[in-house]
Amino acid sequence: AVSQGTLGAIIAIGNTAAVVGFGGVAQKVPAFQVAVDAMTSIPGSPLIGAAVAVSVIAGLTGSASGGQTIALPLIAPGYVDAGVNTEALHRVVAISSGALDSLPHNGYVVTTIQSVCGEKHKDAYWSVAATTVVTPVIGVIIAIILFSFGLGL
Repeated sequence: AVSQGTLGAIIAIGNTAAVVGFGGVAQKVPAFQVAVDAMTSIPGSPLIGAAVAVSVIAGLTGSASGGQTIALPLIAPGYVDAGVNTEALHRVVAISSGALDSLPHNGYVVTTIQSVCGEKHKDAYWSVAATTVVTPVIGVIIAIILFSFGLGL
């Protein structure tokens, strides 16, 4: 049991480290800032741009917290300077970071499906996606609509 637990921990650490490392490298690529600028200049509510930027970066890094850590220093000052409600911004960022963070390359998803559940990734991922991708996307859409009407604050 100890060796099985140790192996599971090593796999989890390795998967997560690889994904976080990928996110750190992606941030250094010149096109990264171009992509962030494109996402944050989406017409309409600034909350939409913030949600898209954080969600995409979380998807690239495979980590909700990684996406927030990379995205917020880049996008928050512009939104705050533009007068975006910081409470709404915080909530939208928190919800949207959980939407694409669990794409198939996410360390936790890989570890859970393969090591914990003993399933094949291709067989089990769609059930994971339904609960960890689709549901947060719906949630962030509802949040943006509510915040646009001044509700929920």
